[in-house]
Amino acid sequence: PGFCTDLHCQQDHTHGDGNFLVADPNNVVDAAIWYQDIVLCAGQKYIFSAWIMNIGQAAAPSPRISLVIDGEVLTSFMEMKKRNWEEISAEYIANNSGAVRVAIINGGGCEGNDLAIDDISLKPCSNTKVEIDGPEVICLGEDVSVSVSSLDSSIVTPDFQWQRSENGGQSWIDI
Repeated sequence: PGFCTDLHCQQDHTHGDGNFLVADPNNVVDAAIWYQDIVLCAGQKYIFSAWIMNIGQAAAPSPRISLVIDGEVLTSFMEMKKRNWEEISAEYIANNSGAVRVAIINGGGCEGNDLAIDDISLKPCSNTKVEIDGPEVICLGEDVSVSVSSLDSSIVTPDFQWQRSENGGQSWIDI
């Protein structure tokens, strides 16, 4: 999977064989390009991020977008290189517990503003530490004891996603 414009072919940011969103927002400022309603916990710090690519024609202006949570603009981006995935991110501390709208918003402009979006995420930040009891090197088939603890008392039952890297940490694959 990928897409081709008259000038360029591109694959998704993560693995090159997945999906991503291609958008050509109109000139309506503050219109949502993407959004999702999510429940957050009061006082928790989150990182909202996405990988964005400017896919406009060579002479077209760069996309203008903002990352927004619950109506609050966290950050705005006006200049992006053509045909390169760029990560945009911002921190957010939830004021209240409950559902909020997490969105990528159009900054306006009739010309250009063509973009691709991949790997949208909202992750809680914590002082979580993972301890592995046993040898430093673990071979396939060996038993290992793993304990997980959090230094942040507000996280009572954390969720974890185990991953592996086959290229020295350049990219990660969920297990």
